[in-house]
Amino acid sequence: MPNLNEIGDRFIQALNEIRVTRPLETELLAREALALVRLRIQKQGGDENGADFGQYSDAVVPRWYFDKLMTSGSKKILERKGWFVSYKDAREARGFQTDTYDYTFTGRFFNELRATISGNDLSSTTAEIVGSERSQNILDWQSEKIDKSILLLSVEELRIINDAYFERIDDIINKYL
Repeated sequence: MPNLNEIGDRFIQALNEIRVTRPLETELLAREALALVRLRIQKQGGDENGADFGQYSDAVVPRWYFDKLMTSGSKKILERKGWFVSYKDAREARGFQTDTYDYTFTGRFFNELRATISGNDLSSTTAEIVGSERSQNILDWQSEKIDKSILLLSVEELRIINDAYFERIDDIINKYL
Protein backbone atom coordinates (compact mmCIF):
# COMPACT_ATOMS: atom_id res chain seq x y z
CA MET A 1 0.00 0.00 0.00
CA PRO A 2 1.43 3.42 -0.96
CA ASN A 3 2.29 5.81 1.81
CA LEU A 4 1.01 9.37 2.02
CA ASN A 5 4.11 10.82 0.27
CA GLU A 6 3.68 8.43 -2.69
CA ILE A 7 0.00 9.34 -2.98
CA GLY A 8 0.96 13.03 -2.91
CA ASP A 9 3.59 12.48 -5.62
CA ARG A 10 1.10 10.62 -7.80
CA PHE A 11 -1.45 13.37 -7.33
CA ILE A 12 1.15 15.97 -8.40
CA GLN A 13 2.00 13.85 -11.48
CA ALA A 14 -1.68 13.65 -12.40
CA LEU A 15 -2.09 17.40 -11.90
CA ASN A 16 0.96 18.11 -14.07
CA GLU A 17 -0.35 15.89 -16.86
CA ILE A 18 -3.71 17.61 -16.69
CA ARG A 19 -1.99 21.00 -17.04
CA VAL A 20 0.29 19.86 -19.88
CA THR A 21 -2.46 18.17 -21.92
CA ARG A 22 -5.20 20.69 -21.16
CA PRO A 23 -4.61 23.03 -24.16
CA LEU A 24 -4.79 20.18 -26.68
CA GLU A 25 -7.75 18.58 -24.92
CA THR A 26 -9.54 21.93 -24.70
CA GLU A 27 -9.07 22.50 -28.42
CA LEU A 28 -10.38 18.99 -29.16
CA LEU A 29 -13.42 19.55 -26.94
CA ALA A 30 -14.08 22.91 -28.64
CA ARG A 31 -13.91 21.20 -32.04
CA GLU A 32 -16.32 18.54 -30.82
CA ALA A 33 -18.66 21.25 -29.52
CA LEU A 34 -18.55 23.01 -32.89
CA ALA A 35 -19.25 19.70 -34.65
CA LEU A 36 -22.29 19.09 -32.42
CA VAL A 37 -23.64 22.59 -33.09
CA ARG A 38 -23.01 22.24 -36.83
CA LEU A 39 -24.81 18.89 -36.91
CA ARG A 40 -27.82 20.29 -35.05
CA ILE A 41 -28.05 23.39 -37.23
CA GLN A 42 -27.68 21.49 -40.49
CA LYS A 43 -30.01 18.63 -39.55
CA GLN A 44 -32.62 20.41 -37.45
CA GLY A 45 -32.15 24.06 -38.41
CA GLY A 46 -32.62 25.38 -34.90
CA ASP A 47 -30.90 27.19 -32.09
CA GLU A 48 -29.79 25.67 -28.78
CA ASN A 49 -33.43 25.59 -27.59
CA GLY A 50 -34.80 24.15 -30.84
CA ALA A 51 -36.28 27.43 -32.10
CA ASP A 52 -35.94 28.25 -35.79
CA PHE A 53 -33.40 30.89 -36.78
CA GLY A 54 -35.85 32.32 -39.27
CA GLN A 55 -36.96 31.83 -42.84
CA TYR A 56 -35.04 32.26 -46.08
CA SER A 57 -35.78 35.44 -47.94
CA ASP A 58 -38.45 35.69 -50.63
CA ALA A 59 -36.97 39.03 -51.79
CA VAL A 60 -36.05 38.75 -55.46
CA VAL A 61 -32.90 39.69 -57.34
CA PRO A 62 -31.85 39.10 -60.95
CA ARG A 63 -31.41 35.35 -61.59
CA TRP A 64 -27.80 35.77 -62.76
CA TYR A 65 -26.90 36.76 -59.19
CA PHE A 66 -26.96 33.04 -58.29
CA ASP A 67 -25.28 31.67 -61.45
CA LYS A 68 -21.98 30.79 -59.73
CA LEU A 69 -23.84 28.79 -57.08
CA MET A 70 -25.89 26.73 -59.52
CA THR A 71 -25.26 23.48 -61.33
CA SER A 72 -26.44 23.18 -64.91
CA GLY A 73 -29.55 21.30 -63.74
CA SER A 74 -30.40 23.76 -61.02
CA LYS A 75 -29.92 26.69 -63.44
CA LYS A 76 -32.62 25.18 -65.68
CA ILE A 77 -34.97 24.83 -62.70
CA LEU A 78 -34.29 28.43 -61.72
CA GLU A 79 -34.86 29.67 -65.31
CA ARG A 80 -38.46 28.40 -65.09
CA LYS A 81 -39.10 30.86 -62.27
CA GLY A 82 -38.38 33.88 -64.46
CA TRP A 83 -35.80 36.66 -64.47
CA PHE A 84 -36.13 37.51 -60.81
CA VAL A 85 -35.70 34.88 -58.11
CA SER A 86 -35.11 34.74 -54.37
CA TYR A 87 -32.42 33.04 -52.32
CA LYS A 88 -35.14 30.64 -51.21
CA ASP A 89 -35.78 29.81 -54.89
CA ALA A 90 -32.05 29.21 -55.43
CA ARG A 91 -31.92 26.84 -52.46
CA GLU A 92 -34.97 24.95 -53.70
CA ALA A 93 -33.42 24.65 -57.18
CA ARG A 94 -30.30 23.09 -55.61
CA GLY A 95 -32.44 20.67 -53.60
CA PHE A 96 -31.71 22.25 -50.20
CA GLN A 97 -34.29 22.63 -47.46
CA THR A 98 -35.92 26.05 -47.12
CA ASP A 99 -37.99 25.69 -43.95
CA THR A 100 -35.43 27.33 -41.65
CA TYR A 101 -31.88 28.65 -41.79
CA ASP A 102 -29.27 25.92 -41.73
CA TYR A 103 -26.36 28.20 -42.68
CA THR A 104 -25.32 25.79 -45.40
CA PHE A 105 -25.22 26.27 -49.15
CA THR A 106 -21.65 25.85 -50.31
CA GLY A 107 -20.35 24.58 -46.97
CA ARG A 108 -17.79 27.37 -46.69
CA PHE A 109 -19.25 28.99 -43.59
CA PHE A 110 -18.84 26.01 -41.27
CA ASN A 111 -15.68 24.81 -42.99
CA GLU A 112 -14.00 28.15 -42.25
CA LEU A 113 -14.74 28.00 -38.51
CA ARG A 114 -11.96 26.73 -36.24
CA ALA A 115 -11.39 26.13 -32.56
CA THR A 116 -8.32 27.85 -31.20
CA ILE A 117 -6.81 28.38 -27.78
CA SER A 118 -7.22 32.00 -26.68
CA GLY A 119 -5.89 31.71 -23.15
CA ASN A 120 -3.91 29.29 -21.02
CA ASP A 121 -2.55 29.62 -17.49
CA LEU A 122 -1.97 27.33 -14.51
CA SER A 123 -5.65 27.05 -13.62
CA SER A 124 -7.56 27.18 -16.90
CA THR A 125 -7.50 27.07 -20.67
CA THR A 126 -9.93 28.96 -22.90
CA ALA A 127 -10.86 28.09 -26.45
CA GLU A 128 -12.82 30.17 -28.89
CA ILE A 129 -14.34 29.57 -32.28
CA VAL A 130 -12.87 31.81 -34.96
CA GLY A 131 -13.17 31.92 -38.70
CA SER A 132 -12.19 33.71 -41.82
CA GLU A 133 -13.24 37.32 -42.19
CA ARG A 134 -16.17 36.12 -44.32
CA SER A 135 -17.42 33.55 -41.80
CA GLN A 136 -16.87 35.97 -38.91
CA ASN A 137 -18.98 38.57 -40.74
CA ILE A 138 -21.76 36.00 -41.15
CA LEU A 139 -21.55 35.11 -37.46
CA ASP A 140 -21.61 38.76 -36.40
CA TRP A 141 -24.50 39.64 -38.72
CA GLN A 142 -26.57 36.64 -37.63
CA SER A 143 -25.80 37.22 -33.95
CA GLU A 144 -27.06 40.81 -34.26
CA LYS A 145 -30.11 39.64 -36.20
CA ILE A 146 -31.23 37.08 -33.61
CA ASP A 147 -29.63 38.83 -30.60
CA LYS A 148 -27.36 35.90 -29.66
CA SER A 149 -24.69 33.68 -31.13
CA ILE A 150 -25.84 30.89 -33.42
CA LEU A 151 -23.06 28.72 -31.96
CA LEU A 152 -24.52 28.24 -28.46
CA LEU A 153 -24.66 24.69 -27.12
CA SER A 154 -27.93 23.04 -26.19
CA VAL A 155 -28.27 21.48 -22.73
CA GLU A 156 -27.72 18.03 -24.24
CA GLU A 157 -24.67 19.17 -26.26
CA LEU A 158 -23.20 20.77 -23.15
CA ARG A 159 -23.75 17.55 -21.21
CA ILE A 160 -21.89 15.58 -23.90
CA ILE A 161 -18.94 17.98 -23.79
CA ASN A 162 -18.87 18.02 -19.97
CA ASP A 163 -18.98 14.22 -19.86
CA ALA A 164 -16.04 14.07 -22.27
CA TYR A 165 -14.11 16.57 -20.16
CA PHE A 166 -14.68 14.68 -16.90
CA GLU A 167 -13.85 11.38 -18.58
CA ARG A 168 -10.49 12.88 -19.57
CA ILE A 169 -9.80 14.00 -16.00
CA ASP A 170 -10.89 10.64 -14.57
CA ASP A 171 -8.63 8.77 -17.00
CA ILE A 172 -5.59 10.80 -15.96
CA ILE A 173 -6.31 10.47 -12.24
CA ASN A 174 -6.88 6.71 -12.58
CA LYS A 175 -3.62 6.42 -14.47
CA TYR A 176 -1.66 7.72 -11.47
CA LEU A 177 -3.73 6.62 -8.46
